[in-house]
This record gives sequence, structure tokens and C-alpha cells, in this order.
Amino acid sequence: MLLTAKIKLLCDDNAYSSLKKTLQRVNAACNRISEIAFANKVFNRHTLQKLCYYQMREESSLGSQIIIRAIAKVTASYADKGNRNKIHKFGTKGAVGYDLRLLSFDLESKTVSIWSEDGRIKNLRFAAGPRQLALLNGTRRESKLCLSKNNGFYLAVSCEVADDPMLQDPSGILGVDMGIDNIAVDSEGHFYDSGNVKQVRSRYARLRADLQSKGTRSSHRKLRRVSNSESRFVHSVNHEISKRIVTKAKDTGRYIGLEDLHNIRQAPANKSHRKNLNSWGFYDLRTKIEYKALRAGILVMVVLPSFTSQRCSSCGFTDKRNRKGGAFCCIDCGHTEHADVNAAKNIAFRANVNRPNVYKSPSGPGKPTTLVVGS
Repeated sequence: MLLTAKIKLLCDDNAYSSLKKTLQRVNAACNRISEIAFANKVFNRHTLQKLCYYQMREESSLGSQIIIRAIAKVTASYADKGNRNKIHKFGTKGAVGYDLRLLSFDLESKTVSIWSEDGRIKNLRFAAGPRQLALLNGTRRESKLCLSKNNGFYLAVSCEVADDPMLQDPSGILGVDMGIDNIAVDSEGHFYDSGNVKQVRSRYARLRADLQSKGTRSSHRKLRRVSNSESRFVHSVNHEISKRIVTKAKDTGRYIGLEDLHNIRQAPANKSHRKNLNSWGFYDLRTKIEYKALRAGILVMVVLPSFTSQRCSSCGFTDKRNRKGGAFCCIDCGHTEHADVNAAKNIAFRANVNRPNVYKSPSGPGKPTTLVVGS
């Protein structure tokens, strides 16, 4: 599977100026390529390369390989057929793809040699943690040169890592319910929320409301900074929770059962509940669980969410009156427990009983990481 190692480039003034000019020139070339592609309705990478490669060599001062990467960037933006009704434009600070011909690493000295508009920048130092260095020691694929919002240059390097052998004889399913009040709860009654999540989410919600009500330019700038900060917080918490869930499943030799919350934001809800549904990255959490599970050799089974919160995990009786807020009390057999724990048990039951009928393999052929099972 591919994971991304993000490393910071430690640029002096000359290197910074060269890389910034490189981003501007390459993205300008992307805009020209996009004009050609849109005018001729050519969105296939190889066809577009035949159409505009020599023209771009004459019009720009860019090298042959970076033009090929620019063509790849443009065709990737038009990959969705429903997104071809207007011309695509690229900002001057947009990320630029680098392949092995344009970028090389010396991990021992923590330096890179990178192509720029002004020629190769050699022995450019970078900063990376132990995890990033471990990834870089594997097989490296394409990298992207990015200029962050704080005007620092980073390389996002795609690295191929080996997966653990898939667990063949699981001892059961660890069901995981994802929700609003509790981000994740498993079928053993373990709650995975970080301690201050609710308080932080409430603080960000109040901050956003205050800034939106002002409507000034400075408040809009502040709102963007707040949104970026909140996004980083969500990703950090989801990483922590997904790691703990996968570790528990691996230590106990079980697969993981999740709900398919793909259309959760289209579900009927009042204004307050809809705001809560939109304030957390449920799909982001599922994605992080899936790729960590793949590395650990754990299969993820996704089930339909219908009635998991209304069904009694003890007797199987289903009725909407069984659940009252965060409490579950079966009106048929009297079984009581936390509603999210009950839902997680139902997810585990549904994943265990229903045989998988659809294989979904986002990481490539031969690597089934997620099984979508029947209802």
C-alpha cells in the first residue's frame, strides 16, 4: 500500500525564491495546457501529451519531464467526466508533482536534489521524524512540492510499504459505532472519545458563529485560520482513535465491523442535529481505520446502518421506542445498556452473520481491505 511521508524543506533565500518561481511557472504552464485540452476536448493523458508537448516546449522554458508532469496534473483534474463543462484554472501556489527523474534523496545526510526553474538545487536539507524516515527508506513513488499556508515548502512523498499477512482465522468481529455524542464506541463497551473533544467542538462552533456574524474582511481571514485549526484537530483525533481501534482488533485477532455512513449528511435531521452531523469527519475516520487495518492484516467489514440503533442486541426485537436518547431499553425483553454500545453489538452481529457479497479493493488488485456485506 502507499502512505505519504510529509517532510519540510529547510530552504535558504535563494532556494526558496527558486522553488516559488518554479511553482508559478509550472502552474502557468498547467493553465495553458488546460486551455488546449478544453478547446480540443482532449482529456486523455497520452493523447493530450501528443497534442501539446512540443508546443509547450516552444512556449515555455520548462524542461521536458516537468512538462509531462504538468500534463499529468491537468488530465487528473479532468478525470471526472462530470467536471468537464468549464475550463480548469490553477493557482500560482498549486502543488507540483515530481517523479524520480526530478527529485532524488540522500537519507543519510537528510538532503534532496530537486529540479527548479533555475536549475537543480543540490544538498537541500529537509526535516523529518522517525516515521517519515522509515517510510522514505522504502520504495518511493511520486512526490508533490507544496507551499503551505505559512509559506513553508514541503514534500509529500508517496512511499510503498509492505502489509502484514491478512488474518485468516479471526476470533470474531469488533463492531464499532460512530456517532455524534460519542465519536466511536466498540461492541465491548469501550468509548474512544478523547477527553476534550466535546468542549473543543463547542468552542470552534461558537467561534465560527461569532466570526460569521461580523462579516468583515479580517473576520473572514480569522475564520479561515480557525477552520484550518479545526481541521487539523479533527484529523489528529481521528488518527488517535483509528490507531486504538485497529490495535485492539489486532491484539484480539478480530476483524472490524463498521457502519456505512456514506449518506449520513443526507439523513433527515433538524438544524441542530444537521450541524453536528457536518462537524465531524466520519468518512475520514473510516478511511483511517481502513488503511491502518490493511497494514495490520485486519479485514474491515462495512454493513448497512439501518435499525442498528433500534434493534435489541440481546433478543433481536426492533422498535424505535427501544431507544431514548443515549439509553437503550428493549420494550420486549427489558434488556438495557448504553445505546451506542448496543448499536456496536448489532454492527458486529450483522457483519458476522451476513456473508460478504461485494469486494472493494481501494489499494489495488489482490488486496481486499473492505467487504461490503448485505443487510
